[in-house]
Amino acid sequence: MNKSRRIGALVAATAAAVGLATLVAPTAAEASRRGPQPVSNFVHRVRAHTDTWVSVRWQTDRRICDARVWVNGRRVDVAYPRHARSTSFSRGDTLRPGRSDYTAFRVNADFNHSGVALLRTVIAYDLCGRRDRTMYKSFGLAMPVVAFRPGHGNWPGNGNGNGNWPGNGNGNGNWHGNGNGDGHGNWNPGQGGMPGQGGVPAQGGAPAQGGAPAQGGAPASGAPAQGGQQ
Repeated sequence: MNKSRRIGALVAATAAAVGLATLVAPTAAEASRRGPQPVSNFVHRVRAHTDTWVSVRWQTDRRICDARVWVNGRRVDVAYPRHARSTSFSRGDTLRPGRSDYTAFRVNADFNHSGVALLRTVIAYDLCGRRDRTMYKSFGLAMPVVAFRPGHGNWPGNGNGNGNWPGNGNGNGNWHGNGNGDGHGNWNPGQGGMPGQGGVPAQGGAPAQGGAPAQGGAPASGAPAQGGQQ
């Protein structure tokens, strides 16, 4: 199962766990009773341990003013534009029926494995009257998180390399120590698709086997030259 399908399965499981009413957009009748609401309860997918700007798009059935939005989530750091303590719509703090606008915020998910972060967003607003009281609405959001696990070398690797760069086999060299077998040269792989112990110094500072590919261009099968001798 590829990563996208795994995340899709996690989103479905999350929706079932927290209840469909939280993650599925309400009907038009429900919207008329709620005022402002997110157009979708799903946030764009983000990469773990990476600052990422995301947004939530809002709609309303009545005019609202003085809107402020907060977002929080477990193991998710949240920041707002201009280092403010909250965020609001891109065109101001009002929203009219028939129009939508978004609120932006920055997230950094502290996830070591791919999954779905559950966020809670709260919007405060009034109905634009001079004496209108401030009202609060809360909504659940689901944000897929993709985590990339490092390899075994100092850079990402695909195998058991013991060098300073990626290892795709069982190499012991300073670079790729691998073709189809153990490589002992400082550069070229041993016993692999490229000639081993040739053209590059092998553990002695001098070219192994005359500075040319071993055995007429075929993979070398012997041990590296010792003490700088051919």
